[in-house]
Amino acid sequence: MRKKTKIITLRISDLDYVEIEAAAQELGVSISEYIREKSVPKYILL
Repeated sequence: MRKKTKIITLRISDLDYVEIEAAAQELGVSISEYIREKSVPKYILL
């Protein structure tokens, strides 16, 4: 089985981007990893 890759584009203001970048650097992770960890699914698929 091949792992499917999803590409999601987020519109983020410059200010939010700077804050996210700083938080990600503090934790030593990439911005995409930080967003993935912090994002909460809107729907739970059963």
